[in-house]
Amino acid sequence: MAAASLAILKLDTRFPRLPGDIACKDSFARPVRLQTIAEASVDAVVSRNPEGLDLSAFEQAVQTATEPLITTSCGFMIYFQDRLNALNNRPFISSALTALPALRARYRDEQIAILTFDADTLGAPAYAASLQGFSGPVVGLDKSGHLYRTIKEDHPQLDAEQAAAELAQLTRQLLATHGQVKSLLLECTNLSPYRAVFRAGFEGEIIDLLTTLDSLSPGLVKPEFLI
Repeated sequence: MAAASLAILKLDTRFPRLPGDIACKDSFARPVRLQTIAEASVDAVVSRNPEGLDLSAFEQAVQTATEPLITTSCGFMIYFQDRLNALNNRPFISSALTALPALRARYRDEQIAILTFDADTLGAPAYAASLQGFSGPVVGLDKSGHLYRTIKEDHPQLDAEQAAAELAQLTRQLLATHGQVKSLLLECTNLSPYRAVFRAGFEGEIIDLLTTLDSLSPGLVKPEFLI
């Protein structure tokens, strides 16, 4: 069996991980290793007070990983990017938000839209350093919607068609309000399976954790999840 090209530190969840999700092995063209971090729930990690998270299991997982790349399944781990990256000489990529500085070098802030699981939480003071003064639109999922509740409440079933319809509406509303947007940055790894939905209503650049990792290890991700 070929050695894994990527270690994925996955939250301790049961909601479905569709192809295109970072925590679905079918998203990749090469072998990857999934490691569930016990008790790392969505509520624990997606927090306005990330310092309250017991990071020890993540630290141990990063320290012992032997794959060429290491990542996580939740973009809010951006808060710990520098701390965890220092524990291994292999690159640790916590989140698609690590791509924000490069995007800002090519676009004005108002031309970049961050799509996130929870805009209120990402806007908390704790994440200000990670966003580095970003002033463009930050749009979260509808907290009354099916996709948000499935993730938040960790339901084992997901209606992908309903989720797709919600994201299509979100995209239309975003572009109607921010017509100058040229790049979508998907913080939430659970949005990536719906890349075709975003693409149907948006002709610009779409950046997520998969594109970020594939830029570091070309050929890692199946091409259909990079369009």
